[in-house]
Amino acid sequence: MSAPPEDFTPYDKDAELSVLGSALLHEQAAEYAIAMLSEKDFYFDAHRFVFAAIAEMQRAGEAIDPVTLADRLRLRGKYNVVGYDLLQRLIETVPHAEHVRFYANIVLEFSKRRRIIAATLDASRKAYGGQFEAETILRGLSRAIDDVSGESEQEARSLSRVAASMRDRQSKRRAPIPTGIPDVDAALQGGYRPGTLNVVAARPGAGKTAYGVGAAIGAAEHGDPVLFVSIEMDGEDLAERLQSRGSRRFAELEALPIYFEDKQTELEQICGVIRRTVRRHNIRLAVVDYLGLIEVSSRRQMQPHEKIEQITQKLRSVARQQQIAVMLLAQLNRDLEKRDDKRPRLSDLKSSGAIEQDADIVQFLYRPELYVPTDRPGEADVIIAKQRAYKTGSVKVAYIADETRFAPYTERKVEVSEYAF
Repeated sequence: MSAPPEDFTPYDKDAELSVLGSALLHEQAAEYAIAMLSEKDFYFDAHRFVFAAIAEMQRAGEAIDPVTLADRLRLRGKYNVVGYDLLQRLIETVPHAEHVRFYANIVLEFSKRRRIIAATLDASRKAYGGQFEAETILRGLSRAIDDVSGESEQEARSLSRVAASMRDRQSKRRAPIPTGIPDVDAALQGGYRPGTLNVVAARPGAGKTAYGVGAAIGAAEHGDPVLFVSIEMDGEDLAERLQSRGSRRFAELEALPIYFEDKQTELEQICGVIRRTVRRHNIRLAVVDYLGLIEVSSRRQMQPHEKIEQITQKLRSVARQQQIAVMLLAQLNRDLEKRDDKRPRLSDLKSSGAIEQDADIVQFLYRPELYVPTDRPGEADVIIAKQRAYKTGSVKVAYIADETRFAPYTERKVEVSEYAF
């Protein structure tokens, strides 16, 4: 059955390829395809092997892309059957993911026709043979037809559950992700939006990691799972950061849906971890600490601005594809220290052009006491230097040094001051 037929066996090779290509490159398409089809619905052996591998990876919550799929096929001993040419064709000819249901219905329709043909041919052979009574043949044929029609009803129910689940998840994904500091959330129209790249920058020692950890906790306390990718510190160091918030507080934090990754430093690997954690834990926020330590693999020597441009473009792309918010922590240029006014500006960002272009939000952390110890001790500004379609401005917050965290301005027991836009 795996070879192109010389009779009129019904199948549609292009529809099968379109389903596989969509499922390979789009997560939602994979969910739809796996809900509607099984590997037996594909006519060609190679297509069945590819679909089985994709379904296995999706159920395991693993990242699905051409590289990981090839690895899984090798593991299953099917790569030589599938071949490089087929995988390349799936990548090059994939239709829009929104059409996967149309193509899956075609695949399912031809699969049912083949099974009806097989059932009726089996009944015909038994009827010609004379070894079975007519009632026995009819019962067998009826069971076979009922199996096909019964699966259709089950597939409809399954698709309904998948569609409802996806609608609920998409509705939740449209909601902003809070930072845990109400005044900052208000200035950000509720928090970070799904599908956005958000850059938070400061000079060394100003509290970038503390702000990132605080945002992770704020989102998790709101019920939004978070991935924290730390290149600068390992998991134990981050745990100590949490411990500094107080033992009772630390015990509460252990139950929050925050996942740590401290092993990856290369851009593609980090993006793979983000995609995999979205699949496994449905995270809504990924915090990456920090830009200057991310490695970029390239066949040629890259200029610093090219490296930063590739990082910001890739992370923004992942944010949009996975419909999560990505917070990228970054350092400001040391030239800031040379001028009298130490408040950060967009021009203080390293390779500011690429960051300013790709980031949906750019925030700066400014603590006056780092420059003049008596200047507003314990206070800080979260400067919103860029916010697509919304206002920029500055929000006063507190920095609680003994707990290494940013907090609402009122926690420093000072008079609340309105932020201005």
